[in-house]
Amino acid sequence: MVLQRIGFPLALLLALSLTALGDAVILQTGERVEGKILRQNDEAIVIEVMVSSGIIDTRTYQKSEVKTVEKEAPDQIAYPKIAGLRPGPDSLMPAGYDRALAQLRAFQRQFPKSSFLPAVEENIAALTAEKTKVEEGSVKLGGQWLTAEEVQKNRYQIEARSVFGQMQVLAKGGDYIAALNAFDTIETQYPGSTSYPEAVLLARQIVPILRTELARKKIVAATEEKKRVEGVEITSEPQKSQLIAAYEAEQAQFKALLDEAAASKIKWVPLIQRSPESLEALEKMVETENTRLIGVNVTGMQTSIAALGRAEAAMGKDDLELAQQELEAAKTSWPANEALKNIGETLAEREKAAAAAAVPGPATAESPAPAATPAAPAPTAAESPSPAATP
Repeated sequence: MVLQRIGFPLALLLALSLTALGDAVILQTGERVEGKILRQNDEAIVIEVMVSSGIIDTRTYQKSEVKTVEKEAPDQIAYPKIAGLRPGPDSLMPAGYDRALAQLRAFQRQFPKSSFLPAVEENIAALTAEKTKVEEGSVKLGGQWLTAEEVQKNRYQIEARSVFGQMQVLAKGGDYIAALNAFDTIETQYPGSTSYPEAVLLARQIVPILRTELARKKIVAATEEKKRVEGVEITSEPQKSQLIAAYEAEQAQFKALLDEAAASKIKWVPLIQRSPESLEALEKMVETENTRLIGVNVTGMQTSIAALGRAEAAMGKDDLELAQQELEAAKTSWPANEALKNIGETLAEREKAAAAAAVPGPATAESPAPAATPAAPAPTAAESPSPAATP
């Protein structure tokens, strides 16, 4: 069976969430300014506004300019980040369920009166039930549960599909660093899986998006750093020294996170907007990976997978000769295709059985003896040759 679907990351996921932009300032002129309110006091309101894709601006309005302020409730900001943590067509591995359940329960504790709580509790129950089945050895693939025996035979493909499924979920949720770390797991641990070419195509989409995100964060970080430096310069002691110490402590904390990622051999380090080291490392990685991924021969892999599908179809019709031809074509297109092994073994068994059926068995004792050939009759006198004349 060539497995085509499943979800779970094996790598440590250390990405920071994007800033939510769900507040609004309505001006006296009637203009509505949507974004994220950073701070406000009796004199002014500071709001972060997305001007265009990848560009965020910080605007300050005096209270006299403002008619009303609308702030998005904290649970409304937090819920979209966990809304997708529910059972899908493919099961996760136990650690994947643990991570999802931890996030759902954290929301439960933080917002005990949220209107989203029933949906969260329903997802917790469903994920818990699925985790139990997975721990018993079953796996859900494309909405169908496989037995432990079926799983054991196809474990390599199943695990790879599981990681790819989680990569898709992370990418859809905007957690690009975690998605790329899941891709690294596929590439290093399951490079012969049928999920690998799909993962390469998804990574090719993610990397340019991450490049844009990094450029945006660098702009915001530069603006924030300029304000920080200016603020420190005009601050008197002892507050000035305290601000400097706090900044240095924060940078040390960021460095510790990056060092931890490096020690864990995580390819894509955490994206930390206020850490120049983080942004620089990720920028270099983006450029390197973008070039490398373009060179991966995805077409050859897809051709191999399609040939295996045709080989299976041919075996289903008992056309073993055609199945063998398609199997050879699959090997030529992508020799590292791990699915070749199972299909090849199945085809060899079918060919062996077909050869055995074609060979006639030896005669048994009960088989009738062949009929005796009757002897030719003796010639008559008239037919006998005349003796030679005596001279």
